[in-house]
Amino acid sequence: MFPTNAHNSARRVTAPGKVAFALPNVMTVVRSGDFEAVTSYGIGLAKRETFKVFTLRNPSRLVVDIKAAFPTVQKKVWLFNRKRFTANTEPFFTPVLRPVQALTPATGVMDRIFAGPLPTEYASGLLALLSRATGFTNLRISGGVARVQLTGGCSSGGSTVTIAGEIIPSLRQFSTVNFVRIYDPSGHTEQPNGASDSIPFCLEP
Repeated sequence: MFPTNAHNSARRVTAPGKVAFALPNVMTVVRSGDFEAVTSYGIGLAKRETFKVFTLRNPSRLVVDIKAAFPTVQKKVWLFNRKRFTANTEPFFTPVLRPVQALTPATGVMDRIFAGPLPTEYASGLLALLSRATGFTNLRISGGVARVQLTGGCSSGGSTVTIAGEIIPSLRQFSTVNFVRIYDPSGHTEQPNGASDSIPFCLEP
């Protein structure tokens, strides 16, 4: 967008850096640039679809109309509850409902974890605890086991709560999943075999 600024003359930010949505297709909008009167945002989608861009007036606004011509189902996504953790009141993770594609619901809940909480959920104390991961890959479910590999990074930061507390219940809600194994960006996990959940060493406190 030009000419626009996401800050005022005192260099204070005047536009959000990231906003999550519980819409069928649009999951999140993230500011990616604010320099020399050019402001850029990226829109994270559940599925690539056609779109239209136009303006409206009274008030003036830019509209990005993105199609969502696919069936969705409501699934739970667990997010870190900062207030409960601070008060040492378990459980430390709280489920919220999100629409996900009916044909790929497991991928959908993982995408929504990384999209994070809605503004109202954030205000209530919910966070996406990502443990330095920036995404995921190689998600697969077979033999009652869901396997997923983190990308970007992986660290507990010495904490007893990590992204595993979001991923494991979010994937175990599916009837085809009995156990969840999380792998680090290098493809390693503590217990690659057996009837148990598993996390990588980087998520240990």
